[in-house]
Formats: sequence, structure tokens, C-alpha cells
Amino acid sequence: MDRARTPWLFVSIHRPLYSTMIVPPQWVLEMRMRRTLEPLLAEHDVAVLFAGHLHTYERTCALRHGSCSETGTVHVIAGTGGAHLHTWYRWPFGGRLLNYLDGHGYGAMRVLNETLG
Repeated sequence: MDRARTPWLFVSIHRPLYSTMIVPPQWVLEMRMRRTLEPLLAEHDVAVLFAGHLHTYERTCALRHGSCSETGTVHVIAGTGGAHLHTWYRWPFGGRLLNYLDGHGYGAMRVLNETLG
């Protein structure tokens, strides 16, 4: 892929690879998905992974193997569009969580020149 023409690659999936939810079925599934998908995200230099499933908004730093990295993938959960909110079972996420919304909302993304906003 020519990154000079298309500097970012976005991926959208249903379930997140990272979340602050610690309910065992969700946490175990995220661990399994990371083992399978993280090598592909790194191989293809994915900039942002968008997920839903959980009724919350969360955005991480750029993650590579669970740690903040300049060459990692930002993980966004955008599931605040309706239904009941998942506001329980939270853990601190070790400084990797940059933004969290505990309410209903919607997402909008702007791509301006060479930056994301």
C-alpha cells in the first residue's frame, strides 16, 4: 500500500480488542482476539481500529502488544448510540485509556491534511 497516497488504514470490527471491562467472558475473548489480530494490525500498519459491542466510548493511546507505542494502533470503542450503558466493571487500564465517555453520544472523525482530529 502506498502510504504517501493513503497515510492511514482504518479497520472496523464488532468486538473490541481492548476495553476497561473486566467481566470474564469479555476479557477472555479480547485476549484471544489480540493473539490473532494484533500481528495483522502491525503487519499492515493499521492506524485506528474502530469497534462497538460495548455500550461505551473509549479511546486508547496507540497500542502495540498492550503498551503505548508511536507505531501502534489506536483502539476506539464507539458504542454509545443507544441501549443501556456499560458503566460498571471498570479497571484503570494502566494509563493507556486516553478518553472515556459515560453517557450516550455519537462519533465524528475529521481527517485534516496529515493529522487526525
